[in-house]
Amino acid sequence: MIHIQNTIQKYKMKVNPDKWVGALIKPTETFKAEKVNADLVDAMINIGVGGVIGGIILWIGIFLFGEEIGKTLGLGVSKMPIEIVIFLPLSLVLYLLIISGIYFIFAKIFGGKGTYTMQTYLLSLLYAPVMAISVVILLIPPISSLLSILISFYVLYPLTIALKETHKYGIIRAVLTWMVPVLIVTALIVLILISFV
Repeated sequence: MIHIQNTIQKYKMKVNPDKWVGALIKPTETFKAEKVNADLVDAMINIGVGGVIGGIILWIGIFLFGEEIGKTLGLGVSKMPIEIVIFLPLSLVLYLLIISGIYFIFAKIFGGKGTYTMQTYLLSLLYAPVMAISVVILLIPPISSLLSILISFYVLYPLTIALKETHKYGIIRAVLTWMVPVLIVTALIVLILISFV
């Protein structure tokens, strides 16, 4: 019984919304302080909890505002347990591990010194609240596109700081770490579209 209570207490301390808020509004201080706590399991817990929160918010929004929102997103009220509350956190964990891997490869190309674990943990502190906020935005159809674009641009700032803190290099290399993969993917999409035309 004591072991179970200690385990619950341990993970209650690990998932700390103050760290999530700090990653968004005080990224430099937060990421500097959190580097020593880097743990891959904690990163997956962070993003998983963010996904569960987002899934619950999404289901409540669909339930309250009607299935039209759910249909727009390809979901229905009856799909809450599996497709939303379970699938969303699992897919977000997978997304975090993959996107962090891509950034890590480019960070090493640009001379980064940090570890995959540290980078993934810091990114989880950023992406967990962003995912939950993004779900709330989906429930405001008239302005969801505009808000999504604004958030996407804002997130680039703390993302850059997280990469800079992890890899001990300058802002320009940190920006190139996320910008080069984006440019490559954009170029591939354009080439695919041109080939279809």
